[in-house]
Amino acid sequence: MNTSGSTRGMRAEWARRAAIMLACAVLFLVSTPASRGDSEAQQELPPDVVVAAYPLVSDTETFAPVIADAVRYRLISRGLAVSFQPGTPSAADLEAQAREAGAAITLSCSYSVVGSQMAISLQWRDIQKKTPPVVREEKGPLDLMLDSVILKALDDLLSSVQERVKQLASLRAAALQAQAKAPPATTEAVGTPAEAVPAQPAVIPTSMRFSLSSSFASFLPIGPASSYFSVGLFPSLLASLQFITPAGRFAVGLFAGVNYFSATGPLDSAKSFLIPIGPDIRYEIGNGAPLLAFAHVSGGPALLILNTRTQGTLSDFTGFLKSGIGASFMFTPKLGVSLILDYEVYFEMPYLIMGFSPTVMVTFVL
Repeated sequence: MNTSGSTRGMRAEWARRAAIMLACAVLFLVSTPASRGDSEAQQELPPDVVVAAYPLVSDTETFAPVIADAVRYRLISRGLAVSFQPGTPSAADLEAQAREAGAAITLSCSYSVVGSQMAISLQWRDIQKKTPPVVREEKGPLDLMLDSVILKALDDLLSSVQERVKQLASLRAAALQAQAKAPPATTEAVGTPAEAVPAQPAVIPTSMRFSLSSSFASFLPIGPASSYFSVGLFPSLLASLQFITPAGRFAVGLFAGVNYFSATGPLDSAKSFLIPIGPDIRYEIGNGAPLLAFAHVSGGPALLILNTRTQGTLSDFTGFLKSGIGASFMFTPKLGVSLILDYEVYFEMPYLIMGFSPTVMVTFVL
């Protein structure tokens, strides 16, 4: 470890910059408004689909939010804007509400629970084209895989109207693009000069969710560090805000981990810890499919702790940069498993600590 004044000055400057980056990320997370992919989100364009999720028996109302979340997740991922109507409206009432909101589609999601089984019925009505309703039904157990039962019925339904879904998504994307390019509106009072009115920015319907991920990796050192570093064990946590938009999925979060390894030199050996913490940015591709591809990057300060035999415990601050690609399989909208290949650099002087980290991550969407 280099103990010269210039090296420590470089580390202090790097730690200061990393702290600024972390503070900016935290401010971003705190200041970002919570938006939804339904009528509660402030948007100028009307929704595409008006949805009602309700039980056939009143004492099972607690399952309605589960159905609503699954439906919202899938429809938004297909590029559609969604509005949810409370209560138990009839087909005529739901159609009237959809016409008032300017929507083209109504989706009625009724369900019943018998013992440990749920039966769900989905009815898709195109009130613009006045085609016959499309109905799909599904049954499944009340367990952690309940979301998959709901999505199976919905995916089956959407596959039968996929051309209409693509048409509505295309129209919405075109309308949003035209709205973004529209010139500022103007108003003119009688006898007074015209005053320009600032144009309202186009708001793309988004859905924001909080996710918590736990992962385990092995750190495989390369370069000079590989001559005296062992393979590291690297558990970590990631807390993120996920944004589902027509342009794709984004996530901004905070990453923290503990990289445990041993180092053996010519005169001494140490049991060591590298503890990185910093912001993480991620972009996903998948358009609502269970299998998602993604890329991410994170960076910030890292604490290095060396438990040596001859000098006791030594510590130092350094910085880290971590990036990689991976794939996630979403078993349900709220549970997924990812396989990731990361490349990491720790800026410990005079020799950088570099390596690859094959990672398994489990993600819970709250």
